[in-house]
Amino acid sequence: MIAATDVDVLARSGTPHPQARIGASIGVALTSGYLPAADVLRVADTAMYEAKASGGANYVVRNLDDH
Repeated sequence: MIAATDVDVLARSGTPHPQARIGASIGVALTSGYLPAADVLRVADTAMYEAKASGGANYVVRNLDDH
């Protein structure tokens, strides 16, 4: 999954400051049908905050078709 690769690449990236750490928390919302963009964004945003709450440098995927 692209999100896992992105989190991995950012974690290994160097920074100009040795004390700095780069990471990403990514939320992904999947759907097979049409949903309003606001609904998809809301679910992706919630998933991102779940990834942050789990310690960061992580990703969470939510499938809107499961709701």
